[in-house]
Amino acid sequence: MDDLFNILSTSVRIDKSKRSKNNRKRKFAEEKDRIDQDSEYGEDGTINALKSRDKTGKRDTSESKQQQIQRERMAAFRRSMHIQISKDSIRVPDAISKFSELEENKPAWWKHSSSENNRFISQVMRSILHNIEIGDWKEPTPIQMQAIPSLLMKRDVLASAPTGSGKSGAFILPMLLLSAVNSQAYYGDTKDSASENVKKKKGKTGKKTSREGEIRCLLLAPSRELAAQLHREVERLGHGRPGGLTSVLLARQPIS
Repeated sequence: MDDLFNILSTSVRIDKSKRSKNNRKRKFAEEKDRIDQDSEYGEDGTINALKSRDKTGKRDTSESKQQQIQRERMAAFRRSMHIQISKDSIRVPDAISKFSELEENKPAWWKHSSSENNRFISQVMRSILHNIEIGDWKEPTPIQMQAIPSLLMKRDVLASAPTGSGKSGAFILPMLLLSAVNSQAYYGDTKDSASENVKKKKGKTGKKTSREGEIRCLLLAPSRELAAQLHREVERLGHGRPGGLTSVLLARQPIS
């Protein structure tokens, strides 16, 4: 009788051990599936989890999945740089981590411009990057990381940052590039509307006209000191720009 009892009790212990082992395997598989999900963090801190594998169990390498991963990485980068984006903003361009990315990640209007315009824009960008390298700026500041690509996409930007954080460079750099391109590249027209206007004027007056002397950009500052600072930065960063650059500092009173 004792032998029979020992056999039965041993079987029960073995059965319990198997169930415990199976439970551990099931929990491990559930945890693995949970970890295997790629979570996308929104700007408001919410998490939207999507499985990284399709129905067949293969790794999801679709374009939508790659875009999701890029959005997740960019959200993490912005958090690390303390860059906050308004919740009302839609399709905000990716921030940059170094100035050289400005030429690598070209905006859509740059990519779709003609080969001639593309070469000229690249020359202007390389000139600006060269002036950055020989200057005091080594890496973009957080305000520059997000504002520069947004302005190059011709987006309206309302931003705030502490004093000395590089706000001037955040809009001067895009201004130097955008003011150098012609209407065809900027607006994406099939014909350069400005050139068409020049031809019309030439036909009416019989005199040769050109785009030289046109005001391409206007920077406003609340004080003479800040205006003088902006003028110095424009001259420094725009030095040697292809196509030339003439900047003028205007004030109600003479600036020493």
